[in-house]
Amino acid sequence: MERAYYSKSVGSFLKQSNSEILGEIVINSGNIDVLQRNAWEEQIEILKRELSAFVDGHLLFEYTIPRVGKRVDVVLIYNGIVFILEFKVGSYSINSADKKQVEDYALDLKNFHEESHQCIIVPILVATKSTIKNFSYEISHDKAAV
Repeated sequence: MERAYYSKSVGSFLKQSNSEILGEIVINSGNIDVLQRNAWEEQIEILKRELSAFVDGHLLFEYTIPRVGKRVDVVLIYNGIVFILEFKVGSYSINSADKKQVEDYALDLKNFHEESHQCIIVPILVATKSTIKNFSYEISHDKAAV
């Protein structure tokens, strides 16, 4: 069983059409509803726009964290840093439960994914309708940003 519905280099992701990417995610996910499909479409568009200048890196959509079974919307690995991207499609703001969710994903990955033990892990919330563009995190002693 694959841990992610989609796993490609950033370069490959940028070269693929949105429909090819979505098709691969949908095929690997099984049965989905229209809201989930629409959310993935928006995530793909946002990532294509924001990563357009990137050459390196790796993207994983719907990555399942080992041993805990939670699924992260998107994982971006770039220059040895693991970015956990949790999208709140259609949201104008981020609440404390959203922040806790993505922080928990970062800690779960740090603790239950051996390859991530020595990496800096940065959780990022993306409220797609928000106009706030800045955020801050502190790197803890175990290299997980919170």
